[in-house]
Amino acid sequence: MTQKETMHITMGLEVHVNMTACKQKLFSRACNRADPENPNSHLDYVDVGMPGALPVLNPDAVVHAVRTCVALNMKVNEVFPFDRKSYFYPVLP
Repeated sequence: MTQKETMHITMGLEVHVNMTACKQKLFSRACNRADPENPNSHLDYVDVGMPGALPVLNPDAVVHAVRTCVALNMKVNEVFPFDRKSYFYPVLP
């Protein structure tokens, strides 16, 4: 590599948070309330990855996330790229 050539590396982080202030999940209209006696009872067709089901971002969650970033003195990007991951599990088909 010459001095003028630069290498760009993109790295992603997967972060899990529990946002109790939101009534719905981040990418689903399903209720965000956990029910220990009935696990997986609050599901939407987006949650189970049905064909053609595209996630819709919960605007309330975005507001809370940006407020958290501001409170922690973090940089907030104007554009948030998102890539949906699809996992293949051999036992599902």
